Amino acid sequence: MQRTPLPAGVVAWTQDAAQHTLWLATDHRLTEYDARGRTMTSFALPDAPTAMAYDASSGQIWMAFANHQVARYTPSGQQTLQTPRPTMASGPMAADGAGGLWIAGRTHVVHLDAEGYVRVRTAVMPETDASATSTSTASIQALAVDPIAHGAWVKTPTR
Repeated sequence: MQRTPLPAGVVAWTQDAAQHTLWLATDHRLTEYDARGRTMTSFALPDAPTAMAYDASSGQIWMAFANHQVARYTPSGQQTLQTPRPTMASGPMAADGAGGLWIAGRTHVVHLDAEGYVRVRTAVMPETDASATSTSTASIQALAVDPIAHGAWVKTPTR
């Protein structure tokens, strides 16, 4: 096992398992590290990131930003897509394995296709279960993708 100090202020991370690299997002910066902790790539981001997901099917990184935008980047830093982040979708993200992206909100999940268009927007729990207070734990807790069907699994609170 190797210890590598991480930069301060990491807000999101994802990995490229095939390349054995780790992507870390800090305030306005995205950096790729190899298995030995060496910086492979680093580039500035246009706004503060809030979430990210690696898309193994395209080798690109999906980013959500504080300015309510979602963008996709190549590993060299070229932006290949930018679109408004759908309403009700401000939580965890997961690439669908087919170029698209699932984004969870407090009560809804949204699917963007590879071109950034909303293809699915569905409530997975009643709005009344997720109170308006930001400290509520009654909201979607986790999101994972079905690698075969490219659908999403969602973890909601148990009663």
